[in-house]
Amino acid sequence: MRIFVTGANGFVGRHLVRHLLESGHEVTAGVRLLGSAPSGSSEVVVGDIGSGTDWSGILEGQDVVIHLAARVHVMNDTSTDPLSEFREVNSFGTEKLARAAVSQSVARLVFLSSLKVNGEATYGTPYTAFDTPRPIDPYGVSKHEAEIALRRVERETGIDVVIVRTPLVYGPEVGGNFANLLKVAAKGIPLPLGSVSNRRTMTSVWNLAHLLEKSATETNASGGLIRAGDAFTSSTTQLIEELAAATNKPSRNFPFPVAILELVGRIFGKAEGVERLTGSLEVQSGSTTNAAWNWTPPFEVSRRNSCDREVVSRGWSYRTMRRVIIGVTIDDSLQFHSDLPQLLVADGWDVHVVAGPGRRIEALRGKPGITVHVVRMARKPSPIRDVSSFLDWVRIIHSVKPDVTLIGTPKAALLGNVAARLLKVRRRIYILHGLRLETSSGLLRRVLRLMERITTTSAHEVVVVSASLKQLAIDLRITPERKAILLGSGRSNGGDVAHFRALEKHPDDAGLAESVGIDPSLPTIGFVGRLTRDKGLPERADVLALLNAQGRRLQLLVVGGVDDDSGQAALGRLEQTGSP
Repeated sequence: MRIFVTGANGFVGRHLVRHLLESGHEVTAGVRLLGSAPSGSSEVVVGDIGSGTDWSGILEGQDVVIHLAARVHVMNDTSTDPLSEFREVNSFGTEKLARAAVSQSVARLVFLSSLKVNGEATYGTPYTAFDTPRPIDPYGVSKHEAEIALRRVERETGIDVVIVRTPLVYGPEVGGNFANLLKVAAKGIPLPLGSVSNRRTMTSVWNLAHLLEKSATETNASGGLIRAGDAFTSSTTQLIEELAAATNKPSRNFPFPVAILELVGRIFGKAEGVERLTGSLEVQSGSTTNAAWNWTPPFEVSRRNSCDREVVSRGWSYRTMRRVIIGVTIDDSLQFHSDLPQLLVADGWDVHVVAGPGRRIEALRGKPGITVHVVRMARKPSPIRDVSSFLDWVRIIHSVKPDVTLIGTPKAALLGNVAARLLKVRRRIYILHGLRLETSSGLLRRVLRLMERITTTSAHEVVVVSASLKQLAIDLRITPERKAILLGSGRSNGGDVAHFRALEKHPDDAGLAESVGIDPSLPTIGFVGRLTRDKGLPERADVLALLNAQGRRLQLLVVGGVDDDSGQAALGRLEQTGSP
């Protein structure tokens, strides 16, 4: 797609152009000065943007215009009439650009607006795309007026307008207030902000660039308004702690009454600056007026224990790829997840898989975007081996620093979720495939129930694979109902319907039946799974013996590998029934 970007040599513009080029788009950079366009883009000098900008021929052949250029908000503005100056660039200049785009057959214009259109503070409820604009300062007023003008042009001409309202943006080479805060944190200066418990949403420049590209290219974005923002909203105190950690400095926040801070700010004419440190300004990231449009920030802003960070050119840079650990106890259970690792890689995740040794995990080794970790885990309670396996889990999670853990099967889920909780992984998901305790009794049943409760307590969410299993887990008080999640009608990993075509006959049914010893004249009951006592094989033997005693002839087809000694014993009992 051919995309024209105004303000292309600014902080956001440089990152956006790079992102668009990497995504395969043809980018033309609109800049004020010759030679300032980002590398790889085509440069067009447009000069200052305002009501008198000459756009003649500049936008010809472009599919989309992304309008970033603006007179930005500054504290302590010394202009004699700041509102007029903001309007000239942000309001009148934007409308002039939109009408020029219409005259040159541009299909869509994406406008970078500001959270300030809604106001300066929130009080417990984040702003959404549906909140009424209440701008206060000249910058917010001018951006709001630009939005109104764009909607008017849209109604009059049919050009598609998408509006993105963004909070404070940070990233490499960021300037302004964020850069100043970073400098303070890097010096380890004590700050009286330990009592501040506000919430302020920000957005990384990578998330904003991603959203702007989607706003320009996705059909469902048409005519919409959307909120930019990271998935994680922090307080000022948390932010300073993160910044200090990023620079390997201790955080020296100390408690101090917020009311006194605000009073001092008013006395010295710094009320606005203090409000930015103590007040809340929160948005619902991804909130949009288009019901069909769904955007979530792809790059996680993670806590100190789950992200890599570095200071880059006066900015603050997070690791930009989300990491997930998928875990199961034994290698064979990886079939529950089928193509999930590859699907996550395709969606931009850094995937790590933990399981016992075997062919399935080895088949994943070396695949792009997937790292395997082999951990031997005993399925039955085994204190000494369990401690060793738990330490392996701790080592892996500490090294990988995942944003999400997705762990199923009892032992892996117990060890992995407890380790993830201790290391404060931000999202811990337990996939509950079944309850082994159903076929246990006495002390073992109580131990297994305790293990399940520890596992579910350590997880944020418990995804169950059937409605009956969900109800059983709730009834046994293994998990509270608020944590239990059933996806659709329930599933483990589905089935390959192209492979299992029950209504199509095999080309050689008779030969296939004979090869496995099936008598086609007798009813056949099939069992496919791991051969172990927990799968009900002794009970099947009892049923077969009872039916044989009643003179009812049938046969049992058992497909699976012997899982343990109990499976071998169960097979022996089945053979003793005398059934085929």
